Order: sequence, then C-alpha cells, then structure tokens
Amino acid sequence: MPTPIQIDHLAKRVLDSTRESIFVADESGHIVFANQVSSDLFGYSLGELVGKHAADLLHYSLVEKTRVVNEIIESLRTKKTWKGDLSHHRKDGSVFYVMAEILLLVCDGKNFWLYLEQDITQLRIQEELLGYQREKLLTSSRLSTLGEMAAGLAHEINNPLTIINGRAEEILFAAQHGKYDTGQLSDAAKKIQNAVETISHLILGLRAFGREKANEPVQWVTVQSIVDYTLEFCQTRLSRRGIRLIVDEIPKDLHIECQFHQIAEALLNLILNAMDAVELVQEKWIRTVVAVQGRVVELSVSDSGKGIPEPIRHRIFEPFFSSKGVGRGRGLGLSAANGILESHGGTLSLDTTKPFTCFVIRLPRRREALAA
Repeated sequence: MPTPIQIDHLAKRVLDSTRESIFVADESGHIVFANQVSSDLFGYSLGELVGKHAADLLHYSLVEKTRVVNEIIESLRTKKTWKGDLSHHRKDGSVFYVMAEILLLVCDGKNFWLYLEQDITQLRIQEELLGYQREKLLTSSRLSTLGEMAAGLAHEINNPLTIINGRAEEILFAAQHGKYDTGQLSDAAKKIQNAVETISHLILGLRAFGREKANEPVQWVTVQSIVDYTLEFCQTRLSRRGIRLIVDEIPKDLHIECQFHQIAEALLNLILNAMDAVELVQEKWIRTVVAVQGRVVELSVSDSGKGIPEPIRHRIFEPFFSSKGVGRGRGLGLSAANGILESHGGTLSLDTTKPFTCFVIRLPRRREALAA
C-alpha cells in the first residue's frame, strides 16, 4: 500500500499534469493551494501565489470587480457553484481571459473555493477580430447602400425641383407683368414650400441613414413608418425602371421595438436586390407583405425575377457572394441584412415554397420575444 506521502505526491503530479489552472482559496479568499499550471499562467512562483487574495488576481475596475465578486459569492451561497468568463492579470501586468468554474467545498467544517480555469485568451482575440471584420463588412455594405441611395436621391429630388422651378416662373411672370393674383401667388408659394420640405426630408433621411448605427437607440415604432421611410428612396427609380411596386395594407397600429434605421437598411437592401432581379424580365413587380404571427412580425419582399438557382441558395448569405454576375453586385446586401436582423433577435430567410423569389424578415415585436 502506498504511504500518505506517496499519495500526496501522486495527487500533486496528477494536478500538475492537467491543462487547467487549479487553485483553492479559503473562506477569506486567500489562496492555500495552486498547481503548476496556475503558477505558469499567472507568472508567480507557487510560493508567491499561495497567500495572495484571489480577488487581487482579477482585472477589472473597482466597481466591476465588486460586482463580479458579489455575483460569485451569491451564486456559491445559493447554488454551490459559479460558471463564467473572468479577466485576470499576470505578475507582469499583462491581461488574459479564462473560462472558469468555481465550486464550494467543505472540508473539516470549513468552506473552501475550488477554482478550475482554462485560458481562452486566444479565443477572445479571434472573436474580437471576427467582430472587427464583421463591423468592417457592415460598414462597407452601408457605404455601398448609401451610394445607391445618393445616386437615387437625384431622381427623387427631381420632381420637387421641377415644382419649385415651375412655380418660381409663375411668380416671376406675375412680377414682370404686374399681374398679382394673391390667390395664385399664395398657392404657388405653398407648393414651393411643400417641395422644399420634401427635399429637406429626403436629405435629412439620407444623413440619418449614414450616421453610425451601433449606438442608435431602440425605439417603439410602427412597421408602416419603416416601410414608408425606406420606400421614399426608391419610388422614382422604381417608376423610371418600369417596376410596379405592390405594398399590401399594413395595420396602422402595428408597432415593433427596434433600431429604426438599421431595420430600414435591411429592408432597403432587399428592395435593391429585387430591383436588380427584375431588370431583365418583361413583367416587373416587387411586393411587400406584412403579417403578424403571435409576438413575431413577418415582412416579406418578393419579386417577379427568375429566382435563385437551387445549387447556390445555401450561399446567398455569405459575404461577397453574388449571383448577379461580374460587376453587378458586391455580395454584401443580404449578408449585412442578415447580420442586422440577427442582432435584433430576428431572422432572414428565403421562402423556397413560393414560385418566385421571396425573402422573409422575422422580428420579435419586443426584443425578448423570440427568446421567450
């Protein structure tokens, strides 16, 4: 039979051979045992590590550290365990991240905290890099969409400018020939004023669309207002291309909790895609339909295009993948729209049961509805 000293030595060898940092703190929070992995990870010798307070190894602001420690204590009190990610700092001040599990142990009537931690720093770095790349992708898509909107804005502004020019000529003619009809002058001035307001509204909308949306507040808005706002940037181009726009009736009191301009951007991307899809077909139409399924709003955009070939359907939401051919698409619209909707707890899907192309946006009326 092995002696107690041999058993202790074997236990230490086993603990030191694991890939996880394992250390134990007493009820006051001071470390009483640590394995070699903990020493290597924190950069302290085992002698330096034992006796340190576990909270002193956390890398947070004072307020955040207090919150984290209180959360751990409460979880250990009620559940005897706590799981989550923690931020630490090494002896040299460098920061690293761990996935941790803390267990409450009772030994000889005394409470101890057993820390089991795995270094996830590289995983965090990769996640941050992916987040940065995704943000760059969304920014690129937004700039592309803004370019489309800016190009179309000239067409949208053309009608009110024509009104302004025509009414200004009426006023000028009246002034030159001394024919002052107050009723006609008042009517011409009002039409000029309305046209200026239309142009101002379009420009303000474009400016709002172009602002950084990451910090845009969540609002309780009508679905009708989102659809109307989005279509303002498309009406003239649709007319010029001979595309019939069909907007099914939307309940006036149907509201949704969202970041207004982000959802408008997602919808605009779908409409712009549909405009390209019907460009070469004889019968050109785009249709939007809004339906309510319990606590979820469904907004579909369908078109009379030739549809998406089955072999490539699984790739349509990939960044930079486009089925439009060389030079006719950057492959960002669907990917960006999908990302926006996922961030709202919603989805974007292709309805393959329809005989034509039909994309369906599903969004919870309240942000937490899909999770409920």
